[in-house]
Parts: sequence; C-alpha cells; structure tokens
Amino acid sequence: MNGKVSIIIPVYNGSKYIIETLISCARQTHRDLEVLIINDCSTDDSKNLIEEFIITDERFQLIDNNDNLGIVKNVNKGIDLSTGEFIITLGHDDILLPDHILIMLQEIQTEDSLIYCNADLIDGCGQIIGIQISEQHNLRNIAERKYRFMLSNTINSCGLMFRKSSAMKVGKWTVLPEFPHYGEWLFWIKLLTVGKIRYTNKIRSQYRRHETNITNTFVNKKTQVKLFKFYLICMKFAYEKFSHEIAFEQKIKAKIVYLKLLLKQKFLEVRV
Repeated sequence: MNGKVSIIIPVYNGSKYIIETLISCARQTHRDLEVLIINDCSTDDSKNLIEEFIITDERFQLIDNNDNLGIVKNVNKGIDLSTGEFIITLGHDDILLPDHILIMLQEIQTEDSLIYCNADLIDGCGQIIGIQISEQHNLRNIAERKYRFMLSNTINSCGLMFRKSSAMKVGKWTVLPEFPHYGEWLFWIKLLTVGKIRYTNKIRSQYRRHETNITNTFVNKKTQVKLFKFYLICMKFAYEKFSHEIAFEQKIKAKIVYLKLLLKQKFLEVRV
C-alpha cells in the first residue's frame, strides 16, 4: 500500500538520544513521509541538535512551542499539522528499523483504524535487553481486544500507526487537564469504535529503557493516584462502549477489576 506517513516526535530535553531517533526515521525505505518534531520548551541542547540535523532533509520540520504543553496536546498539535494519510507518534528516544513503515503499510487493511507491533526493549547503548510483550499475550489480547481494553492498556505504542481520518473522527487524544501526559489508552479505545485494530509480528520497534522514562515516575505514590484515576476513566469508557459484545463472565470480571483498582486508588489517595 502506498500512502504518505507523518511521524510526530514530541521532544522535551531529549538531546541524549534524539539524533539516533531522527536517523532511524531518515533511513526508512518508505520515502513518502514527513517528520514533525515538536520541541516542548526543552532546556537542554535538543533544539540546536535538531536544527543541525534537519537542515539537509526537507522532510523534517521543527515546531517550537512557546509554552510547555505536555504529551497529549503535543500529539494533537502534530495530528493537526500532519499531511500524511497515516500517523506514527514516536518517543524522542525510540528507534524504527529501516523497513518499519513499509511493512506497516503492507499489513494494514482498509477497515483498520490502527495497526501495532511488538517492541524490543533496548538500553541506553541501544542493546536489546528484552521484549515489551510476549507473543502469546499479544495474540490473546488482539483476539479479545474489546474485553482486554476493559482491563488494561494491552497495546505497545512504540511504532504504532493509525489513520489520520480515524483520529479526526474520534476527536484526537482526549484532553484532560489533570492528565497532560496520559492519553494513549483512551485514544486506542476511541479508535476501536470507528475501525478495526490489527497486530502484526512482521516487524518490531525498539523502545528505549533508561533513567528518564516517564514510566519510571509511576512508582511515586502521588503519580500512582493520578495514574489510577486515568486508568479508571479508560476502563469505564471501554465498558460503556463494548460490554454488550462480551460474555457475561467477562462483564463480571471487568467490573471486579474496576472496583479493585478504584479501592486501591482511594486507599492511596488517603495515604498521600
């Protein structure tokens, strides 16, 4: 399948790895792409490094924010500015293998709003240290995608590709002021209401694990309270959209998982 692809890269103090990420985009065998790099008021040398890199490739564009927007608003800004039929959002430290976009375009079907793959976990030096999700779990999750979305975010977002038309149809990422950096799980659920979700094992992205990952903050109890609130919103939304399509036993389990998380969130809220 042909089609222009827009890669959106929000950047905040990403100077350590951003050039590796941009090189992986520039080396894509599918050439019809644009790379929108959104600098979210970085205080390190990210902007200078990006400007120096993109000067020789007109497919790359740097957008400078006047205010720090957070991940959700940056992704939505990128979607609005994009001109591609398909969109990939990429962390400023993650890597795409050269055939990534080509394979994703070959695998996506007309009825799909989103296609995703697995990810190899890499360390700060780019060495593979593990895998994001086991193949067994990926196959189970995609087979029961509507039910699984009521329990957790089952999708690896690194390297994931979605249709711009589908994103616009569901109103892009939902902006919730309390959660400026959380939004992907809710967005995946919304995309599933307007099209199918597909998983491919033909390619893997590379998700970098290091000391400044936003997931490292999830061990903080105050962050967990906020995170659990967002999870509850996602679980409730998925249940409202898909519960009529699943078995009675699954409905009961989804409600139990929701109530357990609600109690855990309330308990943490009191303690902090």
